[in-house]
This record gives sequence, structure tokens and C-alpha cells, in this order.
Amino acid sequence: MRALVVLLLLSAHAFAGPVTVTKTEIKISRQIFFDFGKPTIKTESYVILDHVAAAMTKDKKIGFVEIQVHTDARGNDQWNLDLSQKRADAIRDYLVGKGIADTRLRAKGYGETKPIDKGTSAKAMARNRRTQFVIVQRVTT
Repeated sequence: MRALVVLLLLSAHAFAGPVTVTKTEIKISRQIFFDFGKPTIKTESYVILDHVAAAMTKDKKIGFVEIQVHTDARGNDQWNLDLSQKRADAIRDYLVGKGIADTRLRAKGYGETKPIDKGTSAKAMARNRRTQFVIVQRVTT
């Protein structure tokens, strides 16, 4: 019985919510995936985006969010910038389709301009391919 309780507690911790709202960000527990070289969101990422939409619907103090999409450094700089913008636009469109007002969202593709890992390994490249939901403005009423 004790082992079952411990297992349940560990499982609950390991599978904490897919999104966490902080003062400055809606943090996602899993990455948003797209078709290779395209702005098409993979269906496996819908659940995360649905949770982002639910968090924004629930927390009306989240006034304005910038959807930031980043790529790794492979490929042409301008192509990466354009691709990241199209992906950010696709996420914005998805969230608007879930009922989030477009006036609460800004889509911004950063391409490879803001790496979080300057390495060149596959692991470093994977870390740099990311989506972030930055809370730019909170409603203070």
C-alpha cells in the first residue's frame, strides 16, 4: 500500500500540468512541434496549445502575450526568420480559433537570433528550437 501511495505521488509530480503561468511567462512542459521545414503544427502539440488557451481564458489578468518562436542555426538566416514568423502566426491563429482575442496576442518569429545554447551539437540545436509565451502585459484592475 505504501509503495502505491509513493508511486502515485511520484506520478503526479512527473505529470504536473502541461502549462504553468508565472508573472512573466506561460511556461509549457513540452515543445510545440511542426512539420519539418513548414509552419504546420503537428497534431501532438494541440494538447499543449489547448492548455495555453485554457490558461489565458481562465486568467483574465494575462493582458497581452508575445508568442515567440525560435529556430536552430541550420539553414539560411532569412529562411529561418521567415519560417519562425510563419510558425508563430500559425500558433496565434490556433489560439484565436480557440477563443483567445487576437488583441491579446502578438506573433514574433526570432529565427536563430536568440539562442539559449550556443553549442553546435544536436542537443544544443534542439534546445534552441523552442516556442515561448511571454506575458508582455498584465491587467492590474
